[in-house]
Amino acid sequence: MCPARHRHAPDQNDNDREYDLLFENPQALLLEYQEMFRIVIKQAIGGGMVKIREYDEIFQIVNMEMLKRIPSIRRNYDGRALLRTYVTQMALNVCRRHSKELSVYESQNTPLAKDLANSESVTDALMIEEAVSLFRSSLSLFGRHRAKVLLFLKLYYRISLTFDDVRSVYPRAPEEIINEFVARFQDFESERGRDVMVAAAPFLNVLGRKVRIPESYRHWAKTRVDELCDMLNGNPPVSSFTAENLKVLVEDYFCPFLPGSGYK
Repeated sequence: MCPARHRHAPDQNDNDREYDLLFENPQALLLEYQEMFRIVIKQAIGGGMVKIREYDEIFQIVNMEMLKRIPSIRRNYDGRALLRTYVTQMALNVCRRHSKELSVYESQNTPLAKDLANSESVTDALMIEEAVSLFRSSLSLFGRHRAKVLLFLKLYYRISLTFDDVRSVYPRAPEEIINEFVARFQDFESERGRDVMVAAAPFLNVLGRKVRIPESYRHWAKTRVDELCDMLNGNPPVSSFTAENLKVLVEDYFCPFLPGSGYK
């Protein structure tokens, strides 16, 4: 059995505060985003867009570019994703645009999402390793929400739950409720052909002490899936990840089997 991995991040209150800073004190907002920019650049290094020796240079470029783009962010941010997710994508785009000038090989022009599980050539293996690295780095950008994202990815893609998956998101929930939830979704055979969120919503409402309809949970999960695809694809798109083929990377995260993921 493959062990799950966790972590702890920004909620709507954080997003509202950051949105206020965008207009009232953008310099303070960028200061808060410094660690996020560092993670983005590490992701770019892992994906081959930036060389390690260029870390400091690209960090300065990202900060300068994001400061110049504050007026554009104010105009174009529509609230459909977290502000930090929106800014993260812009920072990744800065890395991509400057990669040529910073003497980076152009691996981002190779589609990463095709035939992930079936590739056999050396080139395909490198493609897969890059996809694995980018996906894992992208997960870290959800910060405190990372554990919740992982839990909902499991539900979305019908991957067996563990006690720790749930406990990391709902640390104060009664153990008996967590055990009942995990037991229900350790084997998705009973949910074949059914909407998983309809069955999961009553448990999630009790665990989170909130009353929400299944559509609310379904929308939250699908939005996170779409955000991950957008992070991996880039803008303009250089890859072709969709909700369907992203499942390969999600399954590999919980039970590694792809090159570059530490599989045996």
